[in-house]
Parts: sequence; C-alpha cells; structure tokens
Amino acid sequence: MKIKYKIFKFLRLNFLFLWLSIVSLYIIQIGVMLTDPTYGTGDWGRSAWTNGIQFVINQTTSAGINVLILMILMWLITLISNRIPVTIIVMAVLTAIVTVAEYQLINVRQEAITEASLQEVTAFGNLIGMLDIKLVIAFVVILIVMAVLLFIIYRRSKWIVFRSIRWRAVLMIISILALVPFFQINSDQNKETFIKLGDDPKVWDSLYDAVSNGGIVALLNSRTTDAMVQPKGYSQATMKKLVKKYQGEAKSINATRQNKNFKSKQLFIRSVNL
Repeated sequence: MKIKYKIFKFLRLNFLFLWLSIVSLYIIQIGVMLTDPTYGTGDWGRSAWTNGIQFVINQTTSAGINVLILMILMWLITLISNRIPVTIIVMAVLTAIVTVAEYQLINVRQEAITEASLQEVTAFGNLIGMLDIKLVIAFVVILIVMAVLLFIIYRRSKWIVFRSIRWRAVLMIISILALVPFFQINSDQNKETFIKLGDDPKVWDSLYDAVSNGGIVALLNSRTTDAMVQPKGYSQATMKKLVKKYQGEAKSINATRQNKNFKSKQLFIRSVNL
C-alpha cells in the first residue's frame, strides 16, 4: 500500500510539473512573439496571445522538448529545496524574468536570448541602465516578496516532499544526467537525434529559432553549434609527424626545382600571370 502511494505521489508531481511547464512555456512564447506576432508564425494570426497557444498545439514536438526541459528543471529545484511551493515560486519568477528579457531584447535588437546574450550579464550595471525604472522597481519588490514567502515556507515542515536523503540524491543524479544532453542539443553528436524529436535549429536567426522551436530550445541551439570538430587521432605528436613528413617531401621536390630564388620579382610576376 505504501509503495502504491509513493507511485501515485510521484505521478501526481509529474502531472503538476507538466501543466506548470506548459503554462511557463506559453508565457515565455508570448514574450518572444509580443513585439511582432506575425514574424515566423505564418498564418497563425496577429495576436501573440493566440500564437502562443498555436505554438503549443501546432509545434507539438518542439514544444514538447521545451516542456521536458522545464519539467526536469522543476525536479532539480524540488530536489534541492525539498518544497513544492518553493519550486512553484522559483519557476514563476524565472518565467517572468525570461519573458521580460525576451521581450526587451527582441524589442531592441530583434534577436532572442542566446548564449552571447547571457555573457553580457557581466555588464550588469550597463544592462540595468537600459531597463525601464519601473521594471527594476518591480523586480526588487518581487525579490523581497519571494524572500518572505520562502522564509515562511521553510518554517513549515509539513511541506517537505522527501524524507530520505538517499532517495533525493539518486533522483538528483538522474535529473542531472537527463538534463546534460539538452546542453548539447545542436552538437554534431546529438543534432540528428534531436531533429528527429522535433528540433529544427535556425541558428542564423535567433528570433526565428525562438518562434519555431521555443525560447528555451533556441537558447540551447545557440550555444551548442560546433565551430570545429576535433578529428580522431589529433595530438601534438601527430602534428609533428605531419610536419616532418611534408618537410621531407618539400626537400625532395625543391632538390629538382629549376627556379630556386622565390624572392625573384620575375618569378612573382609569372606567378601572378598564371
């Protein structure tokens, strides 16, 4: 009976996280589409609110990847905090931050959040100066309210989810391992797999990517494009062997060359004419 209750509790949590993830994704997509609801949406309509629903319904596979990522993230927050209300509050705040950030960035630059955008967080002072003062005040108020709520929640032990530290540790390892492949979603090793699952990377246009694949997946697509893949057997010793090999071949070729003065102006002119 006890095992059945635990299974029921586990399924109930996943059902809750599923719906929260769908709502969170919908809100983020509104932030993506609010500036120009018609960009990359085809004949969906001219309202960001209805287009957000269209994305969840029409782009089922790519929307599903976003939802799965958000669900795993919720599990990680729950396993760390051990309180469901904490997970809901943190996810609500993160969703609000991402949504506002998407809207602000798209409105100013016509590009969605990418890895390069996150690197700009180091210039926090300059970013604050670009924001509307009302947004800054609202953000500070939300943080204060969040801190008060978290304090109240942690004072109530009846909201504890897991009693066993060992069980939490096992689930946390599983959640981290499940999340790792998504950070390499657009790499050469995983690209084909995720394309079959519904991802359609459009790394040349971050906004189009966010509209088509969802803001979360678009961010991950932007950070996992391999500029160059390391060949098999690549090493310093291999490079030295190649240098030695071609130095020997060059020496052999140069031994029978008729023109050995490569600095000759006449030879340079002939080369240009060729």
